[in-house]
Amino acid sequence: MKKILIITFLLTTMSTVAQESTDTIPNWFSNPPTSSRKFYGAGEGISAYLDIAEKKATMNANLKLAEQVNKPKKKELKNKTKTVSGQDNEQIIQRTIVEAKLKGVSIIKKSVVQKGDKYIVYVLAEMKK
Repeated sequence: MKKILIITFLLTTMSTVAQESTDTIPNWFSNPPTSSRKFYGAGEGISAYLDIAEKKATMNANLKLAEQVNKPKKKELKNKTKTVSGQDNEQIIQRTIVEAKLKGVSIIKKSVVQKGDKYIVYVLAEMKK
């Protein structure tokens, strides 16, 4: 009987912890708004330093905007090397390239969460179409 209670307690504790971590993600990040007049991009950045986490989040949001302006292009690069024994090795690297000019981008929402020694920053950027 004690084993069942302990397992039930552990499961309840684990589900509570999982709920706490998902509560910190803003709804506007998970479901960015849509509009016929504007592009929206949500970005996330994680770092031990707040300013770096903010920069990462802004870069991710700008990438989301750029992907809406121009379709990403995929490019494959083949890297051939020889081992010491003379065996040929080939590695294929796939890159995704997005080229777009972004004008008038503004951050309209920002949320900062601190977990331990890390900062998690969520931003929502918008730009006119």
